[in-house]
Parts: sequence; structure tokens; C-alpha cells
Amino acid sequence: VMPSDQLFSPMFSGDPLGSLVLSVGSRALFGLISGLLYAGARRLPRSGFWIGLVSFFGRPLHSLLVYSAMALFFPEVGYGPSIVFAEFFSQSNVLYNLGTTAIVALVWPLFKLEDITLAGQYTSAMLGFGANGFIRSDDIYYLCTYAVTIAIGVLACTPLAAKLWHKLPKGFIRVAAPVVILLGLIVSTAYLVDATYNPFLYFNF
Repeated sequence: VMPSDQLFSPMFSGDPLGSLVLSVGSRALFGLISGLLYAGARRLPRSGFWIGLVSFFGRPLHSLLVYSAMALFFPEVGYGPSIVFAEFFSQSNVLYNLGTTAIVALVWPLFKLEDITLAGQYTSAMLGFGANGFIRSDDIYYLCTYAVTIAIGVLACTPLAAKLWHKLPKGFIRVAAPVVILLGLIVSTAYLVDATYNPFLYFNF
């Protein structure tokens, strides 16, 4: 048994109450939060998207609760919530979370079917083997429309943008920062105005 594993045992950790909260309490709280999130996701429009989002963040949420309990009851081991955020974008974590999301996306609809014989037909349609095919003209249209936005979002999620920004002279940054913010506001407003059916425009009407 590794020394860090002993923290989960009330007999070996030296703090029975802390071990119970760490090994049982954090997992029970994770189950409760996950259940509430999935229940809420089922009631939202486009429930499949929200269920996938909950699935993607399930493992980080579990790790956050466990490491938070470690930091609270066993601070001497040096584990804490910061580990979750530091490793969130690691390749293994991203692949693991995407895999979990894909499995849930395939399995979840099966529980909504009244006839299990339709499972194969439903799964085939999800994978793009249905009558509409894998890609439709609407998909290409939206991909082209939001290609720039997606590219900027992906770039902004990587450390590259921050590294390039911090390499600029400080005097230039002081002048450029408000200009970039103003341009972002103008472009965002232009996108909203251009999107005639954007629900945000009619939220208060």
C-alpha cells in the first residue's frame, strides 16, 4: 500500500474521521452532485449537449472533491485542488474526458427507448449512418460561418496566445489591451445584430 493510499483508511491514516470523509464522503458528495447535474441536464433544451458537458467534467469534479478533502484533513501530504486545474488540459486527461463523454453519449439514449430492438437503429443514426448521412449541407454552412470563432477559441485555450502576449513590450500592452477589448465588443455586437434569430436580442421582449 502506498503512503498516500493509507489516507483513505481510518485504521492507518491517523485521522479516522478525515479518512471517512475522504474515502466515503467525497465520493457520496460526487454522486449527489452528478445526479443533480444529470437530472438538470435532462430537463434543458438540447439535453444531449448538456449531458455530454456534465460527462466531460465528471472526472475533474471527482478529483476536485477528493483533493479538496485531502487538503482539508491532510494538508501535510501537499495535495490540493490546484492539481486538478494544473492537469486539466493534459493530453491524458482530455482524452479520458472525451472518451467518457463518447461512451455516455452512446449509452444514455438507450435508456429512453421503449423498444430495445430500436437500439441499433438509434445508434447508427447517431454515428451518421442514418438517412441524413454523417454530414449535411447545414453542418458545412455552420462550420464555415463559425470557423474563425472556433479557431480563435481553440487558440485562446492554449498557452501560445498568452506567451505571445507577454512577449510584447509593456508599453504596447497598456495601449493595445483597451483597443483589443473595444474591438472584441464591436465584433461581438456585430455578430449579435447579424444573427436575426439570436434569442439574446429578444430576451427581454
